[in-house]
Amino acid sequence: MRPKWLFAMLPIAACGVNADVVVTVNAPGVQSSTVAGVVTESFDGISAGPYTSLSTAVGSFTAPAPGLAIVNANQFGGAGGTGKYFAVGAESGQLSADLSLDAGSPQAYIGFWLSALDANNSIELYLGSTLVKSYDAAAVSAFVGSNSAYKGNPNANFLGQDATQPFAYLNFVGTAGTTFDTVKFKNPTTNTGLEIDNISIRETPLDEIPGTPVGAPLPMAAWGGLTLLGGFAAMGRRSRR
Repeated sequence: MRPKWLFAMLPIAACGVNADVVVTVNAPGVQSSTVAGVVTESFDGISAGPYTSLSTAVGSFTAPAPGLAIVNANQFGGAGGTGKYFAVGAESGQLSADLSLDAGSPQAYIGFWLSALDANNSIELYLGSTLVKSYDAAAVSAFVGSNSAYKGNPNANFLGQDATQPFAYLNFVGTAGTTFDTVKFKNPTTNTGLEIDNISIRETPLDEIPGTPVGAPLPMAAWGGLTLLGGFAAMGRRSRR
């Protein structure tokens, strides 16, 4: 089997104690998980509109009114350029939404397509009330660095649109027994949005770390101690009607 390696990233202080989460990015243009044995929510079977609560294949979303939004594919999101995606911020008028994974069952893996990444997007992983890890926009942006292959919508229906922002599938992998049961998606302004599609989860630990290497691969022993952050410049805001 072809080995898969962790992206080499600069570490930052973890927002949790003894938490081991490896985060990687799939190759440009990949918009779904490459991990076997996952459960996936594509949002395509859910009606577009606002929701303060929403039951999905991967768990239950909650958001204060006016709620999160399920949005028809457009230049900012929708894997494959069709179907629907989940968003908070500009699309919903709400700044955050919580996802209780698989009815609160701890998971060892979550992956999702984070499209049109901007400087306001952030993600937090929890186990119960304990923060496992927190990733701000600069942290998430570190995965794509200056690689222009991630910039712009990769789908034929909207090819090249939103050309300054990254579109990438991210993998969050618990190692050394680390699990999480809640994800908080945040975007502290309605001037921009946080757009997510093809969320996949897996309860059992992964046999290998997914992703494509950038720079020198790290030894297995180093994986558990990394989070991410780097010198990737924060992406510019985008205004929407």
